[in-house]
Amino acid sequence: MPRAHKTANPRPQRRRRRRTGNAASRFLRRALARLSASRLGRLALPTLGGRQFWSDQLVFAGWRIQQNVLTGHARLLDARNVRRAWGSLDHCLVRFEEMRARHRLRQNPKHLVVMVHGLFLAHTMFEGLGRWLARRKIASLGFTYASTRHGLTDHARALCQVLARLHDVESVTFVTYSLGALVVRKAMRLGARQDGWRSRIQVRGLFMVAPPNRGARLAEVLLKRGPGRWLLKPVAADLMPARARRLPRPDARYAIIAGGTGKARGFNPFLAGDNDGCVTVAETQLSVGDDLLVVKAPHSLLVNHKSTRAALARFLDGNRAAG
Repeated sequence: MPRAHKTANPRPQRRRRRRTGNAASRFLRRALARLSASRLGRLALPTLGGRQFWSDQLVFAGWRIQQNVLTGHARLLDARNVRRAWGSLDHCLVRFEEMRARHRLRQNPKHLVVMVHGLFLAHTMFEGLGRWLARRKIASLGFTYASTRHGLTDHARALCQVLARLHDVESVTFVTYSLGALVVRKAMRLGARQDGWRSRIQVRGLFMVAPPNRGARLAEVLLKRGPGRWLLKPVAADLMPARARRLPRPDARYAIIAGGTGKARGFNPFLAGDNDGCVTVAETQLSVGDDLLVVKAPHSLLVNHKSTRAALARFLDGNRAAG
């Protein structure tokens, strides 16, 4: 009889790879710590402001401390995205306090609009909206997170850190785009725990633009094919309908802006029902009685659409966004 081939046990190999990866990570962090303490680490260098590998840990008067999701090291950026410090998170926090006193930085009014972007984007997507809010004498803050590199819980924790470090802010209104709605809903739940940021900051409202509140069928399709499996893997599970529906409903007033054609078929013919090309109108909803406005525009144009701005103005004044 032929001998049965023994199948190699994959567990020792996984352990070796994990040990190797941990050792490499420790080596990289030590090297970065030494570099940050050197002259090179203290050089003021321009940056792009952080995209897919950086998540904010503090935002104040345009300055921000970001943490790299791959190496764990942090950096302090000024309002022009010039790096002013580099190293550990604690080191950057100390350097920020020095810069805050030196430049007499002030921000943080009593109320703040916090804007949270979607997949593949950064806080810069809200520059136009921020200027629009400023003209209305409303202070705002854009939050950046490494949307494709971590899962929903990690993104929500980073947002909680930013909110916890806001000084003198008494209330916030969230404006979100796409995935950002799920990040905020998760952060609201985490912040409600004992000694969380919600113990001193009131949430006045949540204004969601194109939110996949019931998950996104398109993300499920992309996960199964091509580069989507690599690009979306860390957060893809949180976009699945079964997972998204587990998030609790917001315990504050909210409004939803959905994109569509206003007809039975939307911008994407491969998605069932009216849609903005990425998210269907049905996927944005939480319940039948939602404050819902359908804007005739595709996904990427919704935030800066005049109908969205008008709805946000009504919402900030305490009225229904849908009118």
